[in-house]
Amino acid sequence: MITVIIADDRPKWMQEEDKRMACITRCSLFKRCSSRFGTDCKRLGGTDIPKVKK
Repeated sequence: MITVIIADDRPKWMQEEDKRMACITRCSLFKRCSSRFGTDCKRLGGTDIPKVKK
């Protein structure tokens, strides 16, 4: 069995920008959200619960 590991060697700011873009393009609560976890967000299929301003 072959194990494949995907390494993201890009700079930290690029990784953060990808997370933010996932929120901008896929979440309707982006403007009210203070967490912006990206794909780790529960609304986008992850496990982290976002903090949404009222």
